Amino acid sequence: MVNYSCLRGHLLSGLLIVFMPFAALANVLHRAVEPAQVLLDITLHNNDLTLFLSIPAAVMPWMSVEDTPQTLVEDLRKPARHWGVNSKAKCSALNRRIFLAGQDIQVVYEFACLAPNRLEQIHPKLQALLPGLKQINTWVSTDSSQNKQVVPIPGGIIKLPAPDR
Repeated sequence: MVNYSCLRGHLLSGLLIVFMPFAALANVLHRAVEPAQVLLDITLHNNDLTLFLSIPAAVMPWMSVEDTPQTLVEDLRKPARHWGVNSKAKCSALNRRIFLAGQDIQVVYEFACLAPNRLEQIHPKLQALLPGLKQINTWVSTDSSQNKQVVPIPGGIIKLPAPDR
């Protein structure tokens, strides 16, 4: 006598084993069609605002008009030009550090804010520098909260959570 329940279970597990590599390949293909995005971590701690921008080498051909990562690095040295921080917060650029790891670019911008509780949003101004950029995947951390945002480009705004009063 044939146990159809057992046979069905073996058939399903066999199919899963056969098709699992294709499912993994589908994830790789999905990631390959999302090249026009960068990563940004924002930390607001007391009066210190830090922006950590990461531009993977794999996205450069789709986003930058620059010839080499080194020429892009030179343009990234100007923090005030790339980030619109509202004037109410009275933030001033302190420092920036740029790391070129292979072809990946990582930039840390540091600001000091006299009124950090009035820092409500940041306007990314990366369009001229990275004309192919479509979104910024952002992680915002403050002393009181954390959130993740997908910011569309152009026109996207990074919203910072209201401080605890």
